[in-house]
Amino acid sequence: PFTGEGIYLSLRSAQLANQTLSLAFDNSDFSKKTLEGYERARSKEFGDKFTLSRILQKIIYNRRLCNFVVKNLIKKPSLASSLVGVIGDYYPAKDIISVRYLIAFLQSCLAPDKKFLKKIVNLKV
Repeated sequence: PFTGEGIYLSLRSAQLANQTLSLAFDNSDFSKKTLEGYERARSKEFGDKFTLSRILQKIIYNRRLCNFVVKNLIKKPSLASSLVGVIGDYYPAKDIISVRYLIAFLQSCLAPDKKFLKKIVNLKV
């Protein structure tokens, strides 16, 4: 709710519904097939965003997983910035729901924690 994405979703969905209904009126065709055009258009436009929202909900509702993800996004600000850009509708969700993003995130997870390594190196035995 803090991004206003529900407002955009509502307005854009209304535009897609208008397009479908205009086509139905123009062709006097209110069949299920014609009206399903709305759902296809909506899914095409928002499907990736809905998938990302479901993924984020799963992460947020699992405290350990959420902490893990946040900790690793901190290591890689460009990944965090991309995620925020998608949430704010600046970038398409497909930028995040991709193998490329997943690989970059996993690389950040596997990258050594430099602060921790520094502590080990400077540890006096």
